[in-house]
Amino acid sequence: MLGAFVPQHISAYFNLLAENKKITKSALLNILIKDWYLENREIWDYADLLKEKQHSIQLEWKVIKQNKDHVSFDSFLERQYILLVKKIGIKDTELIIKSIVE
Repeated sequence: MLGAFVPQHISAYFNLLAENKKITKSALLNILIKDWYLENREIWDYADLLKEKQHSIQLEWKVIKQNKDHVSFDSFLERQYILLVKKIGIKDTELIIKSIVE
């Protein structure tokens, strides 16, 4: 599920376009997002995005270690897991966490 706030002029344009094309705003947005996805999925490969997130988590852990914060690696990963599950779902979160611990 996606949601976004857009400036009023964009919202008005979008509403008018949907009305004139006799389709729902949801259907129009779906068309636009699918087109964007098809154009960009090779630029931002899914596997590469997962690796990028893994890398950013590992960098965050290095910063925590350097600052000598009293956080265990397990509790750090648990916090990351909880945050990611809400954003990207269980399957991808488990792939990312698994790749970090291996």
